[in-house]
Amino acid sequence: MATIAVTAPAGVLSQLPAAGSSFPLALAASTAADNGDGTWTVTAMTDEANIPALTALGATVTVIEDDAAELARWQAIDSQVDNEPPLA
Repeated sequence: MATIAVTAPAGVLSQLPAAGSSFPLALAASTAADNGDGTWTVTAMTDEANIPALTALGATVTVIEDDAAELARWQAIDSQVDNEPPLA
């Protein structure tokens, strides 16, 4: 899953929960910020393959952390956990 910033007018952003029913999309609603120009930006997570569907709704999408970087980060954490000594 990629971490993305989705920027759009409120009317477009209100469509995002419905978009999430056709593909995985997790919104961090508490990150929503008014840009002062009629648009809002919210942080979300989805597969990079879903970005075209979001842009088709009229949103601008900026990738914060791509799928590969997210996977590498979790694999590093998994390796650290696996390499820890067993608990007594």
